[in-house]
Formats: sequence, structure tokens, C-alpha cells
Amino acid sequence: EGPTKGGWRLSDDGVIDGYSRGTMKLVQSTEDYRRHMNLKPYVLEGVRTSADGTQTKENETEIATAEQETNIERKQSGAVFRPGDEAPSVLDEIAKKNEKLMEERKNEGEQPFIPFIRWEGTLDTRVGENSKATRSGFCAARSPEFPLPINLKNNYNALEIMCRSDGRTYTVNLKISTFMPDDLYQGYITVPPTHKPGAAICERTGGEFVTLFVPFSTMILTSQGRMREVQRELDGLIKIENVGITLMDNVDGDFQFDLARIRAVNVVQGEVIEKDQEEEKKNQDGDDSMSNRFASTSE
Repeated sequence: EGPTKGGWRLSDDGVIDGYSRGTMKLVQSTEDYRRHMNLKPYVLEGVRTSADGTQTKENETEIATAEQETNIERKQSGAVFRPGDEAPSVLDEIAKKNEKLMEERKNEGEQPFIPFIRWEGTLDTRVGENSKATRSGFCAARSPEFPLPINLKNNYNALEIMCRSDGRTYTVNLKISTFMPDDLYQGYITVPPTHKPGAAICERTGGEFVTLFVPFSTMILTSQGRMREVQRELDGLIKIENVGITLMDNVDGDFQFDLARIRAVNVVQGEVIEKDQEEEKKNQDGDDSMSNRFASTSE
């Protein structure tokens, strides 16, 4: 097993003399993200200092830049506009574009930063020269062991994962309390790339996340990487010891997976039923039951 990062443990096929490697980083703020991406510090509000030492408020700089763009486009269009004249349509278009630009910048600034774990590296399926293995090519990340296994008490039926994926097939692993120490329940994360190649990505947040569900009923019982012949249903009475993610899709190349949240949830018709909603439903069902009993005794 590999190094520990923030309680998470990394492993790869280096244990069998392979060449795959992965790293993990906790990104807690915009500053962390921009440092990781080798970008300049992001300043949303405050004072900007230009090369000549002039200090300008951020919003004043954006407005000035927008006005400069308007003047340049006006000159390029050849339009002549005098006070009292009706503005040509080209100026209307320029004004609308700048207004839209400023609104987009404002909305971007209002989007909260969501902390996440960035797991990235390279998968290499070559078998090492001194390896006794016949196949190679995997990287894995595993959460810390929970001090006390998390008892779901039959209240949950799926895992909810908020992530950004590169489109590769990842395996989510669920280690539960069992008499069989090698037992591991596995499900699959198969979603398109969160960001298409070449797409613009927000340099402040890293872009949007997607939320997906892995129902317990779809998870497969495995042992030492192989599916067990006799499957045991994964129900809501399990006790979770740890969770993990593995990449072993047999495809050479770089990978990147951002994990913002993973939790057990109760999903009904594609929607998460929160605890307060469950309590409200139970109370409502109880009231309905009482009403029915009262009605039956009154007849």
C-alpha cells in the first residue's frame, strides 16, 4: 500500500512491480486550486496594482476594460455617433455584449467554492520485468478506517457521489463489517467527462460537479478482485468500515478524478429523501393511520 494523504491511503500496481502512479491533494479554497493549476492569485474584490503602480478597484478596472472594448469595436465598425443621434444597432449589440459579460462575471463571483479531493496520475498496463503478475495497471484510493463502523440502520439504499470525472470507468468500493475479511462490494462510476475537451473551465472553482447515485442493489460482492459465485444482497443493515475508489479500466494514460462528497442516502424515484422529510412522512403516515383507525371504529 502507498502513502497516506489526509487520512486517505493511496495504492497502485507498484506493489507488483508495475508502473502506474497516482497522487492526491486536498483543495480547500480558490487559492489552493490556483496554486495547484499554476495560475496567478485570483482577486475578486479589492485593489489591483498595475505595472506603473496605479491602484484601481477591481470593479472599476472591469468597467474601464468594458468601455475600452466598446470604444475599440465602435472604431472598428466605422460607426459615427453624436449626442442626440439614435444609437446604431451595432452599438446596441456592443452594449448588450458588455452588459452580459459583466453579469457573467458577477454571477461567477457569487458561486461558492466547493472543497474537493483531486486524485490524478497515470495508468500503465505494462507488466514489470521482475513481476510475477500476468496483468498490471491499477491505482486506488481508500478512506480512513472509521473508528466505529457506520451503522446504516436500514435507513439508506444508495451512495451519493458528487464528483468531476474525466469519463473513465471508476470502481467505488464499499468495505463492510463481515466474517469474510476479503469481501468487498463494488459499483461503477460510468459518466461522460464533466468537462468536454477544450471547454472553458472556471479558474476560480474548477468548474461544476455532477451528482450521481450508486444503488446498493447494483453493487457486486467481490473477493480479492474477483466476483464471488454466491452473491449476498447488500441491504441497509450493513455497517461501513471504509470506502474507496479504484481505476483499472485497462486503458493507458493520464486520469483525473475530483471528489467533493460521498455519503449514504435514501433515494426514492431518483430523489434524495432527507432525514427531516422522512420524519415528516412517518408522522404523516402515523396521522393517516390514526385517522383510518378512528374512522373504522366510528362506523
